[in-house]
Amino acid sequence: MSHSDLITTFKCTSWLNKFLNRRGLKQPDHRPLYEYHATKEEYDELKRLLRAVGQQEMLKRDQGYAACFTLYCSEWYRRDYERECGWAWEPVFKSLGISFTSAELRNIVPKGMEDYWLRPIRFYESERRNFLGTLFSEGGLPFRLLKESDSHFQTVFSRILNQYGQAQLAGFSILSLVRTVIEKSALPIVFSEDTSVALISHIAEKLSSLVLMYNLNNYTEPVKQLNIVHPKWRDEFPMPLDDETGTHFLNGLLCTASVETKSRLQKNKGSGCQFYWLENYPHQIQAIISLPDEISFPIISEPSTTRFELAIYEDGEEIASLGPAYASLENAYAKVRLRKNESRFIRRQPTVSLSIVARTGGMIVGSIKLEDSEIAVGEVPLTFVDDKERWLLQGQASCSVRNSNVLIALPKEETTISGYAGIPDTVSLLGLKTLSVYGRQDVTISGNEIYRIRTGREQSNLGMFDFNGKRVLWNCYPDETFLGVPKVTAQKLDIEDIQFKYYLNGISLDECQIQEMMGTQYVSVRNTHNETLLRRKIGILPADFNIEIKSGDLANEGSIVISTQHPCMSVLKDKTLQVARKRSAGQTDLPPGLDTTFS
Repeated sequence: MSHSDLITTFKCTSWLNKFLNRRGLKQPDHRPLYEYHATKEEYDELKRLLRAVGQQEMLKRDQGYAACFTLYCSEWYRRDYERECGWAWEPVFKSLGISFTSAELRNIVPKGMEDYWLRPIRFYESERRNFLGTLFSEGGLPFRLLKESDSHFQTVFSRILNQYGQAQLAGFSILSLVRTVIEKSALPIVFSEDTSVALISHIAEKLSSLVLMYNLNNYTEPVKQLNIVHPKWRDEFPMPLDDETGTHFLNGLLCTASVETKSRLQKNKGSGCQFYWLENYPHQIQAIISLPDEISFPIISEPSTTRFELAIYEDGEEIASLGPAYASLENAYAKVRLRKNESRFIRRQPTVSLSIVARTGGMIVGSIKLEDSEIAVGEVPLTFVDDKERWLLQGQASCSVRNSNVLIALPKEETTISGYAGIPDTVSLLGLKTLSVYGRQDVTISGNEIYRIRTGREQSNLGMFDFNGKRVLWNCYPDETFLGVPKVTAQKLDIEDIQFKYYLNGISLDECQIQEMMGTQYVSVRNTHNETLLRRKIGILPADFNIEIKSGDLANEGSIVISTQHPCMSVLKDKTLQVARKRSAGQTDLPPGLDTTFS
């Protein structure tokens, strides 16, 4: 090696030693290159050094040069990459006045990244090494493009955080979520590259964890609070922090994360029904129903008066009075202002739904079903969290809860439990066995279905699915009975690529014959990990099923006409009555006033 070669090599090695010494290091410590936070002065100095040494033949084998070159490439991407640069080496080479062949890069990049910086090389899906993607991902996000797309990126980031918790519960990875949202956005194409997707995912996860760890959603100025409790929090992000705009941009992302987390936690608390269990009353569930100032509902028939008696009904019977209210009627709808915004009572039949019912003169003129009012007692795991000497129901089936002091009521069926660090409880909740869970745990309960309950995590639980179909208007068992198979849709989740699987009594809905869909069914919704997110008992009647009451020739005569083109068997619950059946094409006539069960 010539004297000039030695001088060149020494320059690279000396520069690297100074770079590490400024950070209190003697050698690299495996961190991503963006976490060294090279300053603008260091970046300019490194650029001058590399331009000065050029591309002498011996440099291609020198570790010091390779380390400087890889660091420069990553910083160039973070600081100088622009929309027109494309995904290519040429703009980097042009900035240094050099050019390397693919063979030369296969030697330089691993020598710099793996041997010196102790960082792994990324791979394409074809398992070929991705040198350019590796260096660009080590630099972080292209900041010039971020500044150019500031408002667009904030909007995209808000969408990602808004759907973060539900996507996790659905078994949808944060990488897939980010990729889907970005592809639908107006961001430059470079943000769709795997390296950018991975970095944005990292930012979303890191900011969400900071918000939850330090309860930043409870502060009007989350940046100010985090600066107090964790002054160096910005060092963990792939942004040039010596740039005032970069700091401002990251502050904006933290505020977005705080707002979205607060909004998501408020939604998860539920605006309608809350259910509590107390150890002193092991066989009771207490309900607290929160109501708006005003409600609107369709009326069944024109009432004789606009003064309604309002009540909460359970299983066809009044369980709590809401008092009188005057209604305004328009287009077959009634609008009433409520005198009570909250009602508390003990559930008698917690497995059925609750409704707000309006009556006049003892006759029901309209009703509204209260969403998420059914509790699948004994059917799925019920997750309760500690809430000031009582236990609040926070999740049914698979769920994630933020609380780390949790009581899980197990299903009646025999199950196996994995991931549980504790001893099964002796406490009985509504006659069910329980598990007391403390801290951050990931518990799997396996039986006919698989349930996963995570504690000390991002909140994601109740009210995730809607049943969309034609509900029958008369009292039925099960409480929710539909004409035809209802469609189950996910709430607050507009990502089309998230795939849920639907089952009836454990059989995939796509494989069920029409006859297998009728009658009492357990509907299950599972995520891509086969974990059950919802399991509910419903009734399904043929889509053309109809009941009609007809008067007879005399005042005490008449008939009930049951019509459907599908085979249908009816069984009278009162066996002492005399029954005359009259069958005709597609229908059966029965005497009126009979309590009849169909199967």
